[in-house]
Amino acid sequence: MDRNPKLDMQRFFNGRIEGAGVIQDRGGRLKARFLAHMDCHWDGNRGVFDEVFTYLDDGAEQHRTWQVELIDDDRFTATAGDILGTAQGRAWGNALQWRYRMDVPLGSGGLLPSIRLSFDDWMWALDERQVFNRSTMTKFGLRVAELSCYMRKVHD
Repeated sequence: MDRNPKLDMQRFFNGRIEGAGVIQDRGGRLKARFLAHMDCHWDGNRGVFDEVFTYLDDGAEQHRTWQVELIDDDRFTATAGDILGTAQGRAWGNALQWRYRMDVPLGSGGLLPSIRLSFDDWMWALDERQVFNRSTMTKFGLRVAELSCYMRKVHD
């Protein structure tokens, strides 16, 4: 279903974005709280999204740089250093979805192994400057965690 306002990836993800969110396990228990900020820019149909997550419980930071390419008005691909292969994305009205796989560390400091998870990531525009993100993480098709994040465009 197409809803408004349209989530225009090049318009919203351009400039500075700030966010806050939580990660919950499959039972709904809070596992992590975080603040996020992104600096995004475009050159034609290619975008670069530099994101930093700061985890509130231990102060750990996670950095990721997405290289995004728009295929057409409704489809895009993306890569990042810690993403396995290429993320595939699609937009519908006020929503966009992308799917990707990633090895997620089980603990900070690299002392524990990681777990390979599949991400089904949805974003919905609330208005021109606010987006809500919900990401479901699965292993062998079973939900193991969910991430919920509110994002706000600070400036272009």
